[in-house]
Amino acid sequence: MDENKYDRQLRIWGEEGQKEIQNTNILLVGIGGTGSEILKNLLLLGFRKIYLVDLDKIEVSNLNRQFFYQEEDIGKYKAEVAAKKAYLLNPDANITYFNKKIQDIPLNIFEICDYYISALDNIPARLYLNQKSIEFNKPLLDCGTEGFIGHVQIVIPKQTPCLMCHNLWVPPEMNFKCSYAINPRTPLDCALEARDRFIINYNRSPDPDNPEDLNILLGYAQNHAKKFGIIGITSQTIKDSLKGTVASLVTINSIIGSVLVNELIKLIISKLPIYKKLELKTISFFQFNGKTEMGWTIPLQINKNCPVCGIDKIMMNINRDIPLIQFIQYINQKLNGVLRLPFLIYNDKIIYREKYKLIRNKLNKIQKDELERLLELELKPIDEIFEENRLIFIKDEESGLKFNLQIKYKN
Repeated sequence: MDENKYDRQLRIWGEEGQKEIQNTNILLVGIGGTGSEILKNLLLLGFRKIYLVDLDKIEVSNLNRQFFYQEEDIGKYKAEVAAKKAYLLNPDANITYFNKKIQDIPLNIFEICDYYISALDNIPARLYLNQKSIEFNKPLLDCGTEGFIGHVQIVIPKQTPCLMCHNLWVPPEMNFKCSYAINPRTPLDCALEARDRFIINYNRSPDPDNPEDLNILLGYAQNHAKKFGIIGITSQTIKDSLKGTVASLVTINSIIGSVLVNELIKLIISKLPIYKKLELKTISFFQFNGKTEMGWTIPLQINKNCPVCGIDKIMMNINRDIPLIQFIQYINQKLNGVLRLPFLIYNDKIIYREKYKLIRNKLNKIQKDELERLLELELKPIDEIFEENRLIFIKDEESGLKFNLQIKYKN
């Protein structure tokens, strides 16, 4: 009888490889469909130090593919339940969990962990983790699935492209504006129109985790639906449209989770002699199509103009007479809409801060005066605010994306 439960994998990478696995600290963000598969694999492989992050609570729809959760767990936090049940697969595991957004965990966790794993379903959180990967020089393994399709991307700072280098992470538009605004047919169409109306009225993107925002959106969507005789509008419809909730299969989650963890193992043992002996190769981007059972890798190149891992500053030619608020919208358009809470500094002064408008009802007197100053600046032409060729610092307070911008006027 084999005395070591890891006997079969020890035959591949030996005691030295297993020791590397046991001593590696992992940050896993997202314990949903694919995240559950990843956590299972980590535990069974012998990883002992794992940090789990997930803000969501368990819902009925999770139960058919997220096996750490049962009916009695509905309403509880995913990260907490998964952490408490992890010992069933690996009694030696030491799990720390956070029922929070990744943006809210202590920064020292990024220093402690050796590898970051993203099994997230929203772009701002993925970009935040991508930013931290570059800042702390730690590899990031990112994945996603939708229906029969899945992908894995490996980010090794200074060696491979980061998530911002290419547009592979940007989801396609679900519908054209003319469809969901003029001729809507489904509750989702109404939810998209509500999102657009919210942005116009509040000059910011709605927050899917903010109950007040959801109530406003629900009212907009219901009014739009009423005009076209559409029924079935719910708060969950609104939330799903904002978060990009998509169709999901446990089989595809399992495949993608396995590919990701397999790549993690290769990275961990890459400095050991066994790596070359096994003729292993790491990938940068992998896609899988469950309809045809075909998988393929894409050799990506670092984008030298990437604002995260490439250039020190972004150069931009722009008209001098456009107002500041239009200038910020233009920048966001160029970045595929990743700025959710932009924060802008010029000459050591705050020029724009979206977050203030988000919490305007909770500001004290001094902060409200500051908000009024910023709102006045929004309508000023940018040539009254910025000199040519001077650096402007821009940061998104939700995704963590930050970069320097240098502008040159067209006229």
